Parts: sequence; structure tokens; C-alpha cells
Amino acid sequence: MFPSKETTGRFMTKSILCPGARMGIFQHPANDQWRVGLSYKSQVEIGASGTQKFNPAMPGVLPAKTGVSGTVVLPDMIAAGVTYYPMPNLSIEVGAMLTRWSTYNEFALEFDDPVAFSTEKVDEKNWDDVMRYSVGVEYGITDWLDLRAGYVFDESPLDPKYADYIVPGNDRHLFNLGAGFKWNSWTADVSYTYLWMKGRSYADSVADGVVQNSYSKDSYAHIYGLTIGYTF
Repeated sequence: MFPSKETTGRFMTKSILCPGARMGIFQHPANDQWRVGLSYKSQVEIGASGTQKFNPAMPGVLPAKTGVSGTVVLPDMIAAGVTYYPMPNLSIEVGAMLTRWSTYNEFALEFDDPVAFSTEKVDEKNWDDVMRYSVGVEYGITDWLDLRAGYVFDESPLDPKYADYIVPGNDRHLFNLGAGFKWNSWTADVSYTYLWMKGRSYADSVADGVVQNSYSKDSYAHIYGLTIGYTF
């Protein structure tokens, strides 16, 4: 474990190109009541670099200043969805997404100079692949007003053995309400989401810096959205 109470640092991203790919398939059956979609988003590797300062410095242990860099591979994702129209102005959609967070098995930093007798710091993560499930309904009240409602269950990828405070997450539930308005070439969409994230116990965690038997409480958030559009 590195000393932390008396250290300061600055970590800045580089301007780098992070290539990736995305592809999808959309099927519109002839009966006009069903829509089916499938998409894939590839992994993307991003890197960052900056400087780390230690105050006070300890000769041979903590340099006053050193360069630091690291990379993270963002996971690939596979998503599928089905929409059913029991009537022209009513749609029901269900979807699922697999995120392959098992690619994130460690977080490693490399230092230009030895820090605590090492030029590398590695934190095990061992995240799990997770699923995200969603269901939504849209009903057209009039030709200018659509009402929407939905629910999302989002699994947490954290491994309890290596859970830390950097991402104090757990499974999440999202409840959504919204409305869409149309005026000639203008559109306006408003939405509200209530997010509930379960608390987490760190009793089984061996991650660096985690206090034994600590825990986080349930978390809540209110999310509002507004989108204005114009069609030419």
C-alpha cells in the first residue's frame, strides 16, 4: 500500500486515437407489428499519463515528482431488443445487454521512477460480465403527445473480494417516466428517472485501502432530461 495522506498528484489524459467498431442489424417483419434489433460494440483501449508528486518526498522511497501512465480496456457489449405494436399508437419494448467487464481484471500504473521500491502498482479488479435488462412502453395519446414509462435493472460487475471505494457500486434499479411533444417541425422530450442503488458490504474485500467491515448505504438519485429537436 502506498502512503496516501501526504501525497498529491496530477493525472492528465493524452490526446490519443482510440479505434473501435460498432455494428448492428435491424429487422422489420412484413406484418408491421414487430421490430427486432441486434448490435455489437467492440472493445476500446484508452490510455492516460501525467505526473505524481509526493510531499514530503523520501529519498529512495518516494520521489518528489515522477511520471505515471496507464491503460484501460473498455469492454465490448452485445445488445438485443424486441418491440411489439399491439396497436399503431402503442409499443412495448424489451431489451437486454451483455457487457463483458471480465476484460477488466486489473488496474495497473507504471512510474518513471521507483515508488515504494517499485515502478509499477497493480490493483486486482477481476470484474464480472454483467447483464442489463430493460422494458418500456410508449403510448400515443394524440398526434402531438406520446407518454412513456420504463424500468431498467443493471447488474454490478464488482467482485466482492476486490471491491473498493473507487467505484462504490452495486446492482441498480431505474424507474423512468417521460413524454414527447410535437409541434409542426419541432419536438420536445422530457423525462424523469428515479435511480436506486443497493448498498454494499466490504467485509469480504481484500482491496488496497478498504477498511475492514466497512459498508456503503443504499443510494438514490433523481435524473431529469430535456431534449429539443427541429426537423428540416
